[in-house]
Amino acid sequence: MDVIHSLTGRITGVTRETILVETNGVEWELEAGAQSIAAVTEGATARILVHFHHREDAMKLYGFVTAEERSVFRELIKVNGIGPRQALRILSGTTVERFIEILETADISALSAIPGLGAKTAQKIVLALKGRLTSVDEPSPYSEIIDALVEMGFEKKNVTRAVSAIGAEIEPNTVTAEEFEKLVFSQAIARLSS
Repeated sequence: MDVIHSLTGRITGVTRETILVETNGVEWELEAGAQSIAAVTEGATARILVHFHHREDAMKLYGFVTAEERSVFRELIKVNGIGPRQALRILSGTTVERFIEILETADISALSAIPGLGAKTAQKIVLALKGRLTSVDEPSPYSEIIDALVEMGFEKKNVTRAVSAIGAEIEPNTVTAEEFEKLVFSQAIARLSS
């Protein structure tokens, strides 16, 4: 479960590696990849999705403009030997779509062409993630629900299948959008836990 899911506020600064967001008088420093940094404008209001990373000696926030980028980041840091900084470097070296394509075709040479990523690490990433990430050409209307359930430890493939089935079972226009999300979320937990 996310400690902080997202931050919405004014972008007060952008560097090569960070985005600064002010919300209600508090300025947050989010480490981010090149794709997210390029997508925000200083002075504009934006919603930045957040990954909270806690270690014994440090707590850091990582920011993403799209749910797909955050999802890929979270999968990358599950790979043995890949930390948050290296995951950001990987995402800075390619687009999410291209990264998924590289994984599906097991193109080790394309992956190892990303600066700071050797062939051995590229091979480890392909072995660990091939088939685990889906194409982002058609983003799921349930992506936030799916992300939350995956964070709870459920397998992404099972979550996607269950959430899509439950969503199709609920009659449209019988509940509000918020009630719909709650229903899908609670029913998915029940199905996935049984």
